[in-house]
Amino acid sequence: MAAPRENTRESRVGLGCTGLYVIAAFGLIISATVLCNYVKITGTDENGQAVSLARGIWKGQAFAGDGCGNLDGLDLGTRWKSAQAMSILGCFTGAMAIWPLVCACRKEITLPTVLNIGSNSLWSCLWSGLTLLMLTSNACKADFLTDVTCALDTGANCAIAATVLFFLASMSISCSIATATVVAAIEAEKNADAEKNADAEKNADAE
Repeated sequence: MAAPRENTRESRVGLGCTGLYVIAAFGLIISATVLCNYVKITGTDENGQAVSLARGIWKGQAFAGDGCGNLDGLDLGTRWKSAQAMSILGCFTGAMAIWPLVCACRKEITLPTVLNIGSNSLWSCLWSGLTLLMLTSNACKADFLTDVTCALDTGANCAIAATVLFFLASMSISCSIATATVVAAIEAEKNADAEKNADAEKNADAE
C-alpha cells in the first residue's frame, strides 16, 4: 500500500500536522527534562518567613537559598527516580519519532516509517505523562518548612503540553493511514469495475 503522504490532500495534511506536533512535543519534553522548575514548593520556615523552592526532574533548589544545581542532600525516593527514568525514555522515543521526519526531507515516506513515527509518538505520550509522578514524589516535600504546598510550574506544564501533542501526533498518523486505506480501497474497486467493463466490451465485440 502506498504511503499516506502521496494519496490525497487530506493524508498529506495529516502527516504534515504530525511533523509539527512531534517537533513541538519533542522540544517541550526536552524543556520539561532540563528546566529547574518542574514543581514549585511554597511554605513557611522556622522564622515565619515565606519560602519558595523550584525543583526540576534533574536539578533545582534542594534547600532555601540554593541556586539551580544538583540535588545533593535530598532523598529522591522511588517516584522521583521513576520520573527521571520516564524523562529519559520520553526524550529517546521522541527523538526516534522525529528522526525519520528529519531524514526524509523531501523524499517519500514509506508506510513502515509512518507507523514507526506513530508508535514512537504514542510511547512518548506515555513517558512524558508519567513524569508527572514528580507531583507525588519527594520533590514536593520540604521537612524544614511548614504549611507546604506543591504546584505545577513551567516544567510540568511543558510535560503536559508534550503529552497532548504526542497524542495528537499518533492520532494524526492513524487518521492518515485510515484515509490512505479508504482511498486505496476505492481505487482498487474502480480499477476492478473498469476491468470488468473492458472485458464486457471485448465479449460484446467478439459476438
